[in-house]
Amino acid sequence: MLQHLMPFEFVNATGKTVAARGALVSEDTDAAELAIVFEMHQLAAKLRSIHVQAVIEPARDQITLEHEFGITDLLQFTAHNPFICPGHEITAATGLAAGLRGDFVTAGHLLAIQMETSIRHVIASRGVPTSTVNDGIQLELELGALLRLPVALEIFGEDRIFELKGLLVEQAGSNLRNLVAHGLVEHQAFFSNDFSYLWWSFLQLCSVPYFGRRDGAG
Repeated sequence: MLQHLMPFEFVNATGKTVAARGALVSEDTDAAELAIVFEMHQLAAKLRSIHVQAVIEPARDQITLEHEFGITDLLQFTAHNPFICPGHEITAATGLAAGLRGDFVTAGHLLAIQMETSIRHVIASRGVPTSTVNDGIQLELELGALLRLPVALEIFGEDRIFELKGLLVEQAGSNLRNLVAHGLVEHQAFFSNDFSYLWWSFLQLCSVPYFGRRDGAG
């Protein structure tokens, strides 16, 4: 297709160019590979949106129709869960309960950051350092660096790592962790498919200790 021969810029809601790719067909193999990964993240974001509309939101609506629940009910799920960092059980339960009732403003703010906390906790629990030392100062690795660690691939699997990168830190994807952390998400945007999928993904990862590994997820 003609579009594959041309570079492409990804523009956000404010008109700023936040990501760009070169031509997919190029003699520069490294540039072509980066362009392909860019397109993969763009396509993955569209597929996540379809999954939200076809599966996640109908399921969430049915659960809330049939059951009453509160933070205490979700706390039983997050307590003593190896995916949840000790001391963060109530925060995680609050985010999950909020998402379940459709309050994605609360869920988005909490879970975008708690996802990073949980990933850091799981990696650290394997005895792998999650920080570096510079001039005697200990600095935490940012989420993108954590997801590039070999142990992260071992724990979560290739498919899940790609999904987490696209959902949380890739400019060509949804980039939710960074957008939330920098206060760049407008109120209405929290009710997009991206934040429903974030809630669902966090819920899935919390479920792994109870229901086991599935589809490459750890």
